Amino acid sequence: PQPPPPPPPSPPPPAPAPVPVPPAPRKRPPPKRRPIVEDTTRPSWALKVAVERWSEIPQWARQHLTEERCDPVAKANCDAEELAFIEKASRDICGTRVCSREDQGRFEDEAKRLAAKRMDVKPAARPWIERRVALLHGISCRLKERAEL
Repeated sequence: PQPPPPPPPSPPPPAPAPVPVPPAPRKRPPPKRRPIVEDTTRPSWALKVAVERWSEIPQWARQHLTEERCDPVAKANCDAEELAFIEKASRDICGTRVCSREDQGRFEDEAKRLAAKRMDVKPAARPWIERRVALLHGISCRLKERAEL
């Protein structure tokens, strides 16, 4: 008797399907920057400030600064409410010493903090917040250009 023939070899297991490779992400060109246009409506003191610095101030705050109403450094053409705010902000930020270039960032931070609250208040209170933001930005710009006020 002969032994039974060996079973036929089993077919090899199928090869695993290739894992699809995602296409390489397309590189986007950098966003186009709008050219900084010289603003001819800037007040006289702001003409000494760098154009880039002036353009960082929100448009609605720049509008208050271009009216040449209150000069926050010389304290000219300011009403009593604005003068009281300038004194209080200077006292809070600079203390008893003269405000200097080191305080510029703190004035700017306070302006940004107030600007963020602008839409959270009643519409009747917004003009005063906008004036305060403009005054703080005005002081900040001047401190950046000068050693002290």
